Amino acid sequence: MVVLIALLLGVATLAIWLVLRNFSYWERRGIPHDPPQIPSGSLSGMMTTIHISDIFKRTYFKYKNKVSSPFVGFYVFFKRAVIVVDIDFVKTVLIKEFDKFHDRGVFHNERDDPLSGNLVNIEGQKWKSLRHKLTPTFTSGKMKHMFPTVLDVGEELVKIFNAKTSSEPQPLEITDLVSRYTADVIGSCAFGLECNSLHNPEAEFVKMGTVALTKRRHGRAMDLFLFGAPRLAAKFGIKATLQKVEDFYMKIVKDTVEYRTKNNVKRNDFMDMLIDLKKKYDEGNGEDGLSFNELAAQAFVFFLAGFETSSTTMGFALHELAINQDIQSRLKKEIDEVLAKNNGEFNYESMHEMKYLEKVIDETLRKHPVVGHLIREATQRYVHRDNPDYYIEPGTGVIIPVRAIHHDPEFYPEPEKFIPERFDEEQVNQRPACTFLPFGDGPRNCIGLRFGRMQTTIGLAKLIHNFKFEVNPTLTSVPMKFKVENLLWSAEGGITLNVSKFARTYLFTMAVLILLLLGVVSLAVWWVHQQFNYWQRRGIPHDPPKIPAGNMVELMKTRHIADIFQRTYFKYKNKVDGPFVGFYFYFKRVALTVDINFVKTVLMKDFDKFHDRGIFHNERDDPLTCNLVGVEGQKWKSLRHKLTPTFTSGKMKHMFPTLLKVGDEMVQVFNSKITSDTQPLEITNLVARFTADVIGSCAFGLECNSLHNPEAEFVKMGNAAINERRHGRALDLFLFGAPKLAAKLRMKQLVQKVEDFYMNIIRDTVNYRVKNNVKRNDFMDMLIELKKKYDEGNKEEGLSFNELAAQAFVFFLAGYETSSTTMGFALHELALNQDIQNRLRNEIDEVLAKNNGEFSYDSMREMKYLEKIIDETLRKHPVVGHLIRLATQRYVHPDNPKYYIEPGTGVIIPVKAIHHDPEFYPEPEKFIPERFDEDQVKQRPACTFLPFGEGPRNCIGLRFGRMQTTIGLAKLIHNFKFEVNPTLTSVPMKFKVENILLSAEGGITLNVSKVIRK
Repeated sequence: MVVLIALLLGVATLAIWLVLRNFSYWERRGIPHDPPQIPSGSLSGMMTTIHISDIFKRTYFKYKNKVSSPFVGFYVFFKRAVIVVDIDFVKTVLIKEFDKFHDRGVFHNERDDPLSGNLVNIEGQKWKSLRHKLTPTFTSGKMKHMFPTVLDVGEELVKIFNAKTSSEPQPLEITDLVSRYTADVIGSCAFGLECNSLHNPEAEFVKMGTVALTKRRHGRAMDLFLFGAPRLAAKFGIKATLQKVEDFYMKIVKDTVEYRTKNNVKRNDFMDMLIDLKKKYDEGNGEDGLSFNELAAQAFVFFLAGFETSSTTMGFALHELAINQDIQSRLKKEIDEVLAKNNGEFNYESMHEMKYLEKVIDETLRKHPVVGHLIREATQRYVHRDNPDYYIEPGTGVIIPVRAIHHDPEFYPEPEKFIPERFDEEQVNQRPACTFLPFGDGPRNCIGLRFGRMQTTIGLAKLIHNFKFEVNPTLTSVPMKFKVENLLWSAEGGITLNVSKFARTYLFTMAVLILLLLGVVSLAVWWVHQQFNYWQRRGIPHDPPKIPAGNMVELMKTRHIADIFQRTYFKYKNKVDGPFVGFYFYFKRVALTVDINFVKTVLMKDFDKFHDRGIFHNERDDPLTCNLVGVEGQKWKSLRHKLTPTFTSGKMKHMFPTLLKVGDEMVQVFNSKITSDTQPLEITNLVARFTADVIGSCAFGLECNSLHNPEAEFVKMGNAAINERRHGRALDLFLFGAPKLAAKLRMKQLVQKVEDFYMNIIRDTVNYRVKNNVKRNDFMDMLIELKKKYDEGNKEEGLSFNELAAQAFVFFLAGYETSSTTMGFALHELALNQDIQNRLRNEIDEVLAKNNGEFSYDSMREMKYLEKIIDETLRKHPVVGHLIRLATQRYVHPDNPKYYIEPGTGVIIPVKAIHHDPEFYPEPEKFIPERFDEDQVKQRPACTFLPFGEGPRNCIGLRFGRMQTTIGLAKLIHNFKFEVNPTLTSVPMKFKVENILLSAEGGITLNVSKVIRK
């Protein structure tokens, strides 16, 4: 007995020592923290007087900006944790150093408690593998397949509300109704069941779901053990799921799987996709498949996660809309307009047009995040880079206080107000990363966020379209009260609102629309008058404009756009007291540069004021337009930084053999077409097929073979992208004049068949290379490496698939047309100037002879006269005849304050005019390669040679463009002689006035003969 008492005293003493030592951990470390209380640690009052999220929120605001560390200490009962108080450290945990914080550290026991072994709980490689298997289940394509199922349940929700309401306001408890809606949605998509809980509140499926969320298997002490020591609890065989819940859902899943498999039932839902994974497992492919228990666990957590979170969000949103009637009215107007535009049809595409609804949902999730905090567990030691005292040991919990961040006035001013406009694109872009976390962020974000948003959007759209929600003076809690005993954020006592059916007054609406139309017409007339008097009011020299073309009356009819700018340049250069003159590009006001020093100012010295082009791009709806040419601001800067390493001379050297191979193919094609001593050939098409094959290979990894097959679809689609327009002239002008508004209206520029073709090609190429680990040292390889970074969560340095596709597409368009046109112009000039052609051929022959006939990257760079010929071609015939920039800040000329440029004003740099200015290039119409001798180049001012632009936003691909042009011309001049055809060659050359780029009218036909060497 004495021994037992001594042993008991020893154990008690040890326990007390361990408890005291545990609760002094942060104090010993010198980390700021609130003094803990035994046994609750820092969670005193949790589930009794204060919600857990509000405890974290209180701690966040107490220490944020008051400590030098990115976190403070915290005790979750006996478990030590940190609470993040620095937004950059949130990004570190969730994204940048995800490898150190990839687990949640929550209980799961696959052996004894199979439903706990789901994607939310499991850890390490097991989680990574499962996430990889399930990710294809939640693509936008899969959501589109499930959309009709969700929509059917939405229709049932409307029927239930109709049955319970009239045209007079009727109080309804909302929470239960919308939770039955989400239960029926997920019951159908995850289990293939017609739960019918909307019509039967006592449906067992929903009752069991409620039990799973609210009832506990154990008492408080055991729950603390499961939380504090989850791995030890699992080793002891402890279970968390109630037995009746496990039995019920395991049986449902088993019966569903067996029935579908036996009867070959397909529903295009979540269960179908899980069954396909189970089939792989049953066939022995455990690596790519799922066991039955794994399948059941994912179906179960899909139900729990989507049932509670989506329905609660819908309830919160309706509560906020009832309080904010102006927001509800605007939302209803949007929904009605979208449905009217789509002939009353609610489809997947029309759902995505409801942008204000998306913002309402986002603001609801911000103000009332159902999951008020995120938890991670350190799996490796983390040491803060600025202060080594702030380290986190493995096993320490990391709490990210989502609700606190969402209510931080630094990121969301007046956080208690409901303001959907916080999620306007420009406001979102101004906030740091990881300030909006309803679905988490990084590789372990919520995999089902697309589905959750879809069912919430459909439910709210259906309700707001058909019903009006108002506050009930006695039954609606304002402000809302919340259940402190729940871990998830939910309303105390539910949400009761007054609901009434809409009586639509179409005649009134029509009258309002007519009045509105008259107002719009009057406003438009006034605006046009103001717009076309802008330069006159300013006293800036300009040509009088004509409505609606401004100064572009002849555009695409009798004069090329570059020649219109050239005429204006020479009319005003040296005749005005400022560096630019006014110009009207239809309704858009622009400043046309007439002073070479101001060109340098715009492109280089004051680049920070003129860094955008102001052209249309719409990343969301027209993904291929969101390329380096079109994007703006920080997005452009980031993208340029990512892509710059792709175009180094070292990378060009890697691609050189690919280009050389296509150059040899071109020589073969020319040889096959020359059947006599001298043969007239249309050059433009042949060299265009050469550049198409080059870029098709380097940017898409395709053997396009268009040199041998003029009808190759790749080239046909390229021509369609350049020459075909999606809209008529009026809408094209709107895209040009108001690109941001056009993007907000979800307009697209590219022809749909072009987008579909190139997106499919790029997707297939990427998938094939990744799957088969194919490396070609080309542009696509480099883009894929950037995509891998993005897929691993490094969005800052990576590219999404759409961004990758956009860069590959613009690389093709930019390199295909410009390089081939330049080659055609050069051959035309060489045919006219036989002495220059002969000198060039001698240089090429000598360089090749010096290198034993080998055409290498280094020998190419020895062809200095060829470089001058290309430069002189680009000077005389710049394919891009003007550059355009957009003022992003106010610019005031230092010598004459009258010459200022307001933000939003375009700036045109007339490249062709500058290239033909005799002040810089005497006798500009003559073809003189010696203009690019080093001494002559140095004598000219900066920015007098602009075929690739200049400054930070010059053409990123200029090395590649020059390389393919050099190879093509060297191969042709080495093997063939080009001469003017007396009847078929246009001398002087005529240009297509209808094209924006400079190109030859009717192509370029020359006599071509093989070079005979003795």
